[in-house]
Amino acid sequence: MPGYFKKPEEKNQPRLIDQLHLPTGEPVDLAVWALRSRGIRCRVIPGQAPVTFRPFRDEVEGEIITVLPDRVWQYQRTVYMTGEVIGRRMEASRLGLLAALAEGKSWYQLQAEDHT
Repeated sequence: MPGYFKKPEEKNQPRLIDQLHLPTGEPVDLAVWALRSRGIRCRVIPGQAPVTFRPFRDEVEGEIITVLPDRVWQYQRTVYMTGEVIGRRMEASRLGLLAALAEGKSWYQLQAEDHT
């Protein structure tokens, strides 16, 4: 059955979670990128590295949340985080949206680029 089994990943390839250096117990700013049924797709500020935050309550897309993580782990190629939301704000300049809007891109175009 060719192509049925995935090839094992390279042993020397660094894991994404090791590159992020997300310590537990220290506040982390996350840009809420997309709301999903089991978590929020976020980008770590600064750096724009993708993280899935669980659980979510009343966060909205485009918002910046400050999280006090209590657990950070990686499953396959996705980094997950749980913790307490200790702050929230809207700040377009931190999201990098001003440059994108100047180029004439909409929020939905930015999300579509993120999923490709």
